[in-house]
Amino acid sequence: MLRKFGWRKNFTASFQVEAGDLDTKGEASISSIGDNDFSTSGGCGLGDATYDIDVNADGGGNQQLQVALLGADTWAQVATKIQVDLRTATSGSETVTVEDGKLVFRSGTDGDGSTMVVAEGSAGGTGLLDSIDGLSGYTTQVDEPVDGRHGQVVLVVDESASVDNPSKDLMYTFQVLDSDGKDKTAGISSSWDQDLGSLIVGDDEDTTEIATDDVITIRGCYI
Repeated sequence: MLRKFGWRKNFTASFQVEAGDLDTKGEASISSIGDNDFSTSGGCGLGDATYDIDVNADGGGNQQLQVALLGADTWAQVATKIQVDLRTATSGSETVTVEDGKLVFRSGTDGDGSTMVVAEGSAGGTGLLDSIDGLSGYTTQVDEPVDGRHGQVVLVVDESASVDNPSKDLMYTFQVLDSDGKDKTAGISSSWDQDLGSLIVGDDEDTTEIATDDVITIRGCYI
């Protein structure tokens, strides 16, 4: 998440890590841009059959899933059945849920290698997305996937305090303390982008993770 701090030649600023700063999971979703979406609680209306859908989690290879569905299944049950078959195929802990009227697929991992890609089935059977499109009021759309990232806090200079600040360089030190006051700075990285006037503080992608309620303190001066 983005934070702002005012420009002063010498400064000290502290920021508390929030939930939105933590590692995220790769995510893909299927929307319906028709009159209906996947939030309805009744049966999905598909014929009792096996349907194909392709899922690639974390770049581990395309999984050509063939999922047995019933017309009486709710969309939430459809999501659960896809999740069961996906986990069986990958031996992972991916999730498939209905959220905000969408079928949402999330990786079981987090961080920079966490990805999720969903597409119409290619196993040669009945495509799930085409079949949904054949239902009244449904028109499926595969949304742009969002890759996971490691936890980071983006600290941006408040340009209203100094519009010329991005032309200056920053000399700084930083410290990260957990909620118990224990120093975890050694496992945290940082970088200063002079052009954007932003300081990024994040975990080391391996052993140390920033956590909710960690406190980041920056001490520095512009040179």
